[in-house]
Amino acid sequence: MKTDSKNDDKLKFIIEYRKQLYNFSNQYDYDWFCSLNLPNYKVEDAEKFLKIWRCNLSVKDHIRIAYLGVIVTSQFTGPHIHLLMFGKNNRGETLLDRDKKNWQNEWARITGRDAVIEDYYRDSFFVRYISGPKNTPINHFEPVIPYNDEFLKKYRKNN
Repeated sequence: MKTDSKNDDKLKFIIEYRKQLYNFSNQYDYDWFCSLNLPNYKVEDAEKFLKIWRCNLSVKDHIRIAYLGVIVTSQFTGPHIHLLMFGKNNRGETLLDRDKKNWQNEWARITGRDAVIEDYYRDSFFVRYISGPKNTPINHFEPVIPYNDEFLKKYRKNN
């Protein structure tokens, strides 16, 4: 029986990529897990929507944020973004002190699609979820450009 070495290589690569995504994402303690539905499959539009959303709300809520995640372009589940986010302001308030509903409504206003924001569980369930096969299907996902690298570095676990 002949195996397709090209597909085997691709599978090995994606398995290793998922491990690296998990390890990278698991370096931080997050406030929120966000699932943001998209109106189309254009990755560049997803990043544009994220920029508008974060700028509008971080200014309105007076909070500095950081995030990372994946853009899933699967036609099976529909285009969406999964983000792991945290934020903090000068008074020590975090995203957990902010109204998730306002952030969800702003996403809907910008994209015409819904969003779900949940408090992050500290047991890394969401990191496993984002880096797992369901959200990293071969050829149907892209990493989100991590936002606010300096803030990410500052709030790394065990820092």
